[in-house]
Amino acid sequence: MVNNRRGRPASDSDVRERIVSAARSAFLERGYAATTVRGIAEAAGVSHSLINYHFGGKEGLFAQVIDLAVGPGQILDRVATLSSAREFAPQLLDAALGWWELPQVQQRLRELLAAAATDAAAGAVFASYLQVNVVDRLLEVLPVPAGPDARGRVSAAAAVIAGVFLTRYVLHLAPIAQLSRAEVVRFAGPTLAAALAGPLPAPGVSARGTR
Repeated sequence: MVNNRRGRPASDSDVRERIVSAARSAFLERGYAATTVRGIAEAAGVSHSLINYHFGGKEGLFAQVIDLAVGPGQILDRVATLSSAREFAPQLLDAALGWWELPQVQQRLRELLAAAATDAAAGAVFASYLQVNVVDRLLEVLPVPAGPDARGRVSAAAAVIAGVFLTRYVLHLAPIAQLSRAEVVRFAGPTLAAALAGPLPAPGVSARGTR
């Protein structure tokens, strides 16, 4: 699809959705490494230059597919204005659970995890995406004390959230898979709050107080 102004690709949400849908199918069927931009373009009925224009290439397109499943923007936008870790932690966890429990999101997540687990290239892109769009974005909005420990706190918070996701939605481990959403927030929320703002031992000192 082209604008009349010297062939510049049009910004068309319907075209973008068609491209992302074709990419999602291609990544799942062929794997990340074997999927090409030209193949996606052919399946979507667009030129490969249009994909580069909208997404910057295959990696950017795969990141968009990840974004539709992980949804960091949808989750973080709900809690970005909160200023205390005690308030932030349970609401962040509740927002994540609410997003992940949408049926269409669960399907995308299952597909995405399967692709990342069986394709090393996809796994590498997925890891890079999580670093930039989850850990770095959490660092921007989380009410953590400023200083050299901030990134460590954010990484610990991300690990808590990832652990809830893995045990509840991927491994379906009892009892967490059977708990209600409110119960998960009640039991895991304090751990998340502690990661964000709880007291830390001095560097080089273990939790038992020994070096």
